[in-house]
Amino acid sequence: MHSCLAALESVDVYTMKKESIFVSYSHYNQDQVMELIRRMREDGLSVWYYEKAQAGYEWSELLAHKIEECHILLAFISREYVVSQNCLDEIYYAKRIGKNILLLY
Repeated sequence: MHSCLAALESVDVYTMKKESIFVSYSHYNQDQVMELIRRMREDGLSVWYYEKAQAGYEWSELLAHKIEECHILLAFISREYVVSQNCLDEIYYAKRIGKNILLLY
């Protein structure tokens, strides 16, 4: 965990390109997460989260592409998150390809 925080300290999230923060969350926690996403965007952060299917992409293909593009994967950890295979797949993929990961409980 300390190495993750150290890696994030070197990243200037305010000068990142569009959609540089990938938000991983359980849709059961959508109300709380959407409020935080709104606040992050108001603060000028570049955030992407899965809203709905986008034409021309398979769901898993789209998520993999967005994780590959991001600078940081921000995971909103909850009981629902840790039992969701889809959520775990996102965080495991980000870890496997060496992305910075920040966990928020």
